[in-house]
Amino acid sequence: MWILRVSSGSESPMRIPEMRLMIGAAMAVLLTGACQRQPVVAPPMANLAVEAETALRAGDHARADGLYQQIGEDASGAGRELALARRAFIYALPGTDLYDPAQARAFLELLVGEFPETPRRTEVEALLRVLPEIDDLRQAGQRRLEEAEELRMALDEVERERDSFGVFLQHASPLEPAFDLERAREDYMRFVTASPRSPLRPASERILFLLSERERLLAAGVEHDQALAEIATLRRELDALRQELDRLKELDLRRPLPD
Repeated sequence: MWILRVSSGSESPMRIPEMRLMIGAAMAVLLTGACQRQPVVAPPMANLAVEAETALRAGDHARADGLYQQIGEDASGAGRELALARRAFIYALPGTDLYDPAQARAFLELLVGEFPETPRRTEVEALLRVLPEIDDLRQAGQRRLEEAEELRMALDEVERERDSFGVFLQHASPLEPAFDLERAREDYMRFVTASPRSPLRPASERILFLLSERERLLAAGVEHDQALAEIATLRRELDALRQELDRLKELDLRRPLPD
């Protein structure tokens, strides 16, 4: 009998490599125990048993399960006992394509039913108790990885928003050499299309509004200057015309009156 301890919820979460080492340790203990207690398999099944044990050690669970199935169907006694115990173990391993706790317990029930005194019962029952806890830890670790990935994606999105908003500010700042209102409007459209719910959107809209007002006021100021220039020109023309009229009046006053 062997005991495999798993960290409790109050301890730090187990990393996936550690879980793989624990599963490997479980297999090592189980297979080492089997080596110390070699089953007596009928000669026709001997090669299949060696091949199955080799596949299990190599992690080829599907092939090992198929071989143990053949051994269990064709062998009896120690050979079938070994096959049932190994298949229960294979289906109890989390993180594999064959993981199926219900199937593992079904093989355990067959093992105990056919071989009530089998010493392999303790090993398989221990695995069935411990490996689901390992699977829970594996799933918790997977969730942590997914959460970390979601956080990384969120940070990348924030980084992209910041960079996009920075380009917008360069084109939307009148004091910047790259100031270009039209390009700022294009930057804004790209920004809100990529990040429609960005908290920076209201600020960018406010900036564009203020720039539009500035543009309108500047345009109005140019029109005013043009009007002043036209008025000044008219004044000069009026002054010239007034001077011409005054000169004509003087000429008329100097002309002798008719008899």
